[in-house]
Amino acid sequence: MDLGRLLKKFFEWIREENPDILCIQETKLQENQLKDELKNIEGYYSYFSFADKKVIVELLHILRLSQRK
Repeated sequence: MDLGRLLKKFFEWIREENPDILCIQETKLQENQLKDELKNIEGYYSYFSFADKKVIVELLHILRLSQRK
């Protein structure tokens, strides 16, 4: 499956499941490979931890923004 189709399914899953917290590990992504649409998911704050070397595990934390009034 190509990356575009995979991301489409990922965003569909987020809309359907509406998770409060989503943690993804072992992405093997470097910062320059992370697409803006994943960095800026509407309604969520994203935190990324990138490794200096490709062999080290990277983490993505995506947290829902609180609904404060």
